[in-house]
Amino acid sequence: MSETDELLQWYLMKLPRKPDDKAKQAEKKAYSEQMSAAAALALAEALRRKGLSGTYPLAKKGIDIENRIADVIESGADAKTDEGRETEETK
Repeated sequence: MSETDELLQWYLMKLPRKPDDKAKQAEKKAYSEQMSAAAALALAEALRRKGLSGTYPLAKKGIDIENRIADVIESGADAKTDEGRETEETK
């Protein structure tokens, strides 16, 4: 498995359980947004590891990944922190 695949898998594993098909639309939409945010964080991290240091969004040091996914959803997929900051998740 490639490093990018491993990062994507790691971030997606942090998501809550997928809502049932019969769940309310709002619940399914929230899960979809969380999945998109997790994928954005994972792919951005993979690109940074390949030398593209200005790639966003960045995970925040000291903030658990579930909260960071929520931050990205609330502020849009271009949420930023200090460029080049190392995170607990990526050490």
